[in-house]
Amino acid sequence: MTKTTTNNNSALDRAWNFLGSGVFAVILIATLASILTWATFYESRTSTASVDAYVYHTRWFAVLLLLIAVNLTVSALRRWPWQPKHIGFLITHLAINVLLLGAFLTMAVGINGTLTLADGSSSNKIDLDNTVIRVDKTVTAPARADATIALSDGTSVHVDQFLRNALPQLDVKADGTDNNPALHFKIGNEKFHTGAWLVSRDPDLSSQTFGPLHTSLTEVAQVPTPNTHPHIELTFGSNTISVPIGKVGDTEPVPGTDYSIHFLGIYTRAGVTERGVVDRPNGALNPAIRFSLIRKGSRTPEIHTVFSRFPTFPSYKMGRLQPPSGVKARYVNSPSENGPSLAFYWLPDRKVVLLIGGQQFPVNVGMPIPTPWMGMALTVDQIIDRAHVTESYKAAPKGANGISAVLVSLGSQSEWVGLGSHVALGKHDVSFEHAKKDLGLTIALKKFQMTTDPGTNSPATYASLVTVTDGARKFDYRITMNEPLEYKGFSFYQSGYVLGQKGGNTTILQVAKDPGILFKYAGTALLVFGIFWSFYIEPELARRRKQLEPEGKKQAPSGVAHSANVVTAVILICLGLLAISTTRALASPSTQIAQAGQAGDNPHAQMPPATGDNPHAQMP
Repeated sequence: MTKTTTNNNSALDRAWNFLGSGVFAVILIATLASILTWATFYESRTSTASVDAYVYHTRWFAVLLLLIAVNLTVSALRRWPWQPKHIGFLITHLAINVLLLGAFLTMAVGINGTLTLADGSSSNKIDLDNTVIRVDKTVTAPARADATIALSDGTSVHVDQFLRNALPQLDVKADGTDNNPALHFKIGNEKFHTGAWLVSRDPDLSSQTFGPLHTSLTEVAQVPTPNTHPHIELTFGSNTISVPIGKVGDTEPVPGTDYSIHFLGIYTRAGVTERGVVDRPNGALNPAIRFSLIRKGSRTPEIHTVFSRFPTFPSYKMGRLQPPSGVKARYVNSPSENGPSLAFYWLPDRKVVLLIGGQQFPVNVGMPIPTPWMGMALTVDQIIDRAHVTESYKAAPKGANGISAVLVSLGSQSEWVGLGSHVALGKHDVSFEHAKKDLGLTIALKKFQMTTDPGTNSPATYASLVTVTDGARKFDYRITMNEPLEYKGFSFYQSGYVLGQKGGNTTILQVAKDPGILFKYAGTALLVFGIFWSFYIEPELARRRKQLEPEGKKQAPSGVAHSANVVTAVILICLGLLAISTTRALASPSTQIAQAGQAGDNPHAQMPPATGDNPHAQMP
């Protein structure tokens, strides 16, 4: 009996000693460092949401942090009774545990979400990072693979697949019930090739843009005759009017309206500087016209700038405001200067005609059509009268940023749903969306403001002027990239924006509530103080104690003890740095806001891309 007890005590002692040992600390440090390194690269290849779901917000990661806290605590308790020389050691151990406590609080009860507001709109709810499946806008369940949502009619919706980072892919079939002309084309040469579907009655698929190449499919009674003379197209509602290009200083009436057009400048190689639009003698070919619209009886001219190679570029004040006239202006130059375009026209007799640079080509399935661009040829491989368009998703390849998507089923019917979308399953409406959180107050966007770097359309600063309503209290606040709104424990950060084509801009605010933030600050301060004590104060106190000892009792400093102190200090510093890195990783808002302006992972935080024909992304 006594022997068994001794063995048990010995086993407990060994376990206790190992939990507080430096060997266990090194194992934990190496494991945590490896995980954080891998997670950093994984996040760069996928998204913040993915790394949160698979690493930082998992139970096993919480267990790893708990083991680190246990190692630190047991290591300190093993040195009981404590002596003055242990002060620095104890402070640093306490500091790291306080940091970890802050991290646990963030994981357990922290709030992180997004508030998206258009100009003039308001909301009292935010979209949380976690996602849900909602059926008929009433029944809600967390979105996860193999989830089942029971409905009141005895049926159930099942989640067959859950992809956290997915890319959409179109499936166009010829089994539609209504007329919906569509075609699929391929274009390329030996070094480059691409292709796409064009669906005439789908607003998102009737035209596609590939860099400078613009493609479209339009149903017409007859192929329009191209206007090869440079002109300006002014569209007032459904009425489009062509105005010939005059000379600088000319004023011409706009037919059928009470407006006149006055030509302010005509440019061949336009560039934008602090002085406005100028002709750059050695610049790239970039035709542009600056003009004013003057309404009869008005003294205030409406200034527009149009670029022939950037037809979607907002002509009035960079698209930040809607022009008073509501006009959409476009500079139509000669085909060679407008940039490459493929205009498909669908005729009533099911014939398809392609217009390239003013030349017409009949389109037949499988017949190559030469183009004037780098030896590329175009082939239409499918033509469909009654197109039925469906969307599915596939896992995004490494390095690609997609969105989350789920495959849901009800009985034998199944449909893919992208995040923020909904589908019909039987008689039920199924949506895949972010969970909501009531703020307990209302935020209204009065105005989104943005300034650009001189001579470019790159954003220099952007801010949101908001109104906060909390019961009887109401106040305005300007949220900028460096000045978040702090109110009732919530932090509202300026995260992104979307510029509206018609002047209606949208701001994207990252909203965070971190109950562990004070513990993180306190832990960091304690860690710095503990390291300072260990490296500076404790050696000085030891030196003074040694000076007070009698000569016969003085001992030479132990090299082994000194080395042990150095190793312990290095371990503590590594643990502290890893703990700080962990708390920063768990604080998703800081990670995401630091990435604002990139084509980031948060589906709500959209910045204009830096390539392509996006009028908000680059100035001609």
